[in-house]
Amino acid sequence: NLLLVNLVTVLNPDDLRLDFVNPCLARAVTLHAGLDDPRDLTESAAAGIWSMELYAPYAAEEERVWYCTINEAMPEKAGAGEAYPVTPETVRLDDLALFPALRTLVLEGRIWQPPHLPERCVTIRRD
Repeated sequence: NLLLVNLVTVLNPDDLRLDFVNPCLARAVTLHAGLDDPRDLTESAAAGIWSMELYAPYAAEEERVWYCTINEAMPEKAGAGEAYPVTPETVRLDDLALFPALRTLVLEGRIWQPPHLPERCVTIRRD
């Protein structure tokens, strides 16, 4: 019986898993949540994020990357977080609708198309 219990994973039906469109944003949230696999992201992980800053340091076109700072964890930006390649797929922001507690979104650089967010979220552009 003990072996059977260990083989069965019980999930909380009230904490649904999230599927991200942007794989790099999924990776950033996965790292922030302390998880290993983006498939393990749930609504509770997204609900704990109240601030997000996306920025892309200026570089040659072929070397451009962007970074994600969540909940102001690394405001100094000195190598903060993991670098993600700038591609049309990796800069899509459709997934921001999955964060119910998001209050501040900072977009630094010209690569971002600001999403339509509810009035509760302040979007700041720094170009």
